[in-house]
Amino acid sequence: MTQRALVDRLVQTQGDTRERRAIFSSLKRELAAHAAAEERYFYLPLSACCQLPQLSPEGIAEHHQMDRLMAVLELADPRSPAWRLGAQALHDKVHQHLEVEERSWFALAGTALGAADLVSLALEYEGEFVLQRLKA
Repeated sequence: MTQRALVDRLVQTQGDTRERRAIFSSLKRELAAHAAAEERYFYLPLSACCQLPQLSPEGIAEHHQMDRLMAVLELADPRSPAWRLGAQALHDKVHQHLEVEERSWFALAGTALGAADLVSLALEYEGEFVLQRLKA
């Protein structure tokens, strides 16, 4: 299941249920795999590209924001209104991050790096993403 689908399902759950815990655990694994693979095979190469150096710190900062939101949710009572607000904040951040990447950053990176390099990075990203999923 995709990160979007997981975070969408997460905000639809209620209370301290097995379903909520399972979705949260899957989302945590997916976001960690996404961040690790993307930072290594997208943001690191972009930081070396003089035309787009600002994207790397911004994208990495967003990953850290999502990590912090996940950490807050782990500590909060899943039955509380605060948990629901935190889950909604995470939902909004995940959707915003993915939309910005897909609608602008990937296109800018393709222009700066070239199509062949972008395809190569995408393949390396996918391999790392799968590896990170298996580690979790």
